[in-house]
Amino acid sequence: MTKKTFDIKDLDTSFRPQDDFYHHVSNKWFKRNPIPVTQVAWGSFNVLRLENQKKLRGLLEQLCKKKTLATNSAERKLRDLYLTTMNMAKRTRQGITYLYEGFNIIERMQSKEELAEVLAYLHTIGVGAPWDLYFDQDDKQSKRMVLRLVQSGIGVPDRNYLVKKDKESKRVRDAYIRYVERMLKAEKYYPAKSVGGRVKKIIQIETRLAQASMTPVETRDAKATYNKMSSATLKKKYPAFKWQTYFNAIGVPKKALPHLIINQPLFLKEVNTLIKDISLSDWKTYLRWQYLDTYAGTLGEPYISIRFEYVGRTLLGQQKMPELWKRGIAVCDGVMGEALGKMYVEKYFPPEAWVEIKKLVRNVTKAYEMRITKLDWMSARTKRKAIQKLKSISLLLGHPTKYETYTDLEIGTRSHAQNVLQASIFGFKKEMRRLSKPTDPKKWEMPPQTVNAYYSPNLNQIIFPAGILQPPFFDHMADVAMNYGAIGSIIGHELTHGFDDQGAKFDKDGNMNDWWTKEDYAKFRRKTKVLEEQFNKYKVVDGVRVNGKLTLGENIADLGGLVIAYDALQLLKKGKHRKKINGLTMEQRYFIGFAIGEKMQYRDEFLKLITLTDPHAPNEFRVNGPASNVQAFYDAFDVKQGDALYRKKSERAKIW
Repeated sequence: MTKKTFDIKDLDTSFRPQDDFYHHVSNKWFKRNPIPVTQVAWGSFNVLRLENQKKLRGLLEQLCKKKTLATNSAERKLRDLYLTTMNMAKRTRQGITYLYEGFNIIERMQSKEELAEVLAYLHTIGVGAPWDLYFDQDDKQSKRMVLRLVQSGIGVPDRNYLVKKDKESKRVRDAYIRYVERMLKAEKYYPAKSVGGRVKKIIQIETRLAQASMTPVETRDAKATYNKMSSATLKKKYPAFKWQTYFNAIGVPKKALPHLIINQPLFLKEVNTLIKDISLSDWKTYLRWQYLDTYAGTLGEPYISIRFEYVGRTLLGQQKMPELWKRGIAVCDGVMGEALGKMYVEKYFPPEAWVEIKKLVRNVTKAYEMRITKLDWMSARTKRKAIQKLKSISLLLGHPTKYETYTDLEIGTRSHAQNVLQASIFGFKKEMRRLSKPTDPKKWEMPPQTVNAYYSPNLNQIIFPAGILQPPFFDHMADVAMNYGAIGSIIGHELTHGFDDQGAKFDKDGNMNDWWTKEDYAKFRRKTKVLEEQFNKYKVVDGVRVNGKLTLGENIADLGGLVIAYDALQLLKKGKHRKKINGLTMEQRYFIGFAIGEKMQYRDEFLKLITLTDPHAPNEFRVNGPASNVQAFYDAFDVKQGDALYRKKSERAKIW
């Protein structure tokens, strides 16, 4: 996003900004930068992630050259993890050897009563079947950690692929069935003639789980997924499972179980029924498959290729598997992200970037407060609480002040699969220890090298890792208007998540609480309905449509971020920022910076997948959609009635 990375010649005049601003800004770049064969999408985020991957590769290769590293040091573990990941020949020779312990635990079951201990083991190593569990803050007591049980246990991206009968669901479902069959044949545990029957049983079980699962839209509802239950009630409602045996086996501290949260009670009811209905033999088949599928990516050939054919080609449209070094970095990032991030920050994150981005955040927050104050649809009472919440949002920038040491993590040189197993156990135990402690407001949920950002409703906090605080999103030496359009709108986006259709349910302390007046909340819902209906009209490929309800939270945040950062830009002392650059006004450069940050092209398969399952709309609509609702955009590019992006004022979404 420096002045060098944007050239006026990059604007594609065959697309008028008034008709298709997204392609006006990015189409020439798309033509010059086709999607690489190893990628499913290509745009600003991908390019920056690739640059970060190259930096991380350099750091890891430097570690690999060091002959003496302390035995239990994070550096040595990181090196060994990377080397075992990269040794594909050894992984292929070992086959499933290092998964035998788990397979034996499953196969030794003598009765369904033993499911409790088997599932406890599988959940400890990251196999989320038939349900999954995670450790979270209590939505109504945000300073307290709680255990959540959530729907899981199917091998397709979403329940609809096993339930619906449309063309796209059938395409994915048929591919999944072929995938299960090929993997079971490659494993050679079952006689070849019995594989077909085993596959049928697996699909039957997963289909029943899918039928009992919430839809993607339903799972977004924070209130619908908050079902507090005591362990005694859990045992009474779902008696087919030995819950106390399970809790003891996973190591839940007694004082951490006055209650837990069940995200989908109807799903757990179906699991209770399945435990009674399904034979022990079929349970073994299903769980063995779930275990193999979870760890297939840690193995060698032929498992890697079979999995890529389903996940890579069918689901994502990938033409070729990413290079092994990229996969190795992804493993290190996931297993020892903070150790890798500490090295990254020390070498690549300039302190001056931290100073500048903090100023920008303060300015965007100030603009948001001014906008709330001027709202004509919100009462004074609700405004006061909204501003209190806004001012209470804490900000973590760049990197943690304290890094994970990984002292108890066991990483060796024998097996990549074994290392991943040990990492899962390490992570599970670490999370389990959090249950008996107060919430940690300084805990990072993503390592500092990540090219992303997030808002936590329970902490009322936004985090911007070092990875995203660089071009094309932020450059402290670049044009201010472009900075505000790119990273400024993202900052505004994350702030707005505290006030989107779900964030608005949480108060300044991160507790789910009705802090609105009924009248104000009703007005808010009517305003968000306009945005929902707008996005329902967008289509991608093969008749697949954007789901306005599924994407509502992100669409509210996109629109909020765009107008708030624009206001923040206007608060600056105009001076030099008002000067035209390449014939473009400050306002035009602002919107161009916004569009550059969102440029992204997709393979059709991946585009359909994210449209059906992702709460973010495809990026074309994340640019043109918000812009068509913002008067400042109309003014900057002279949008008039008859232009494709023109919307009557009465039909425009205006929330914050």
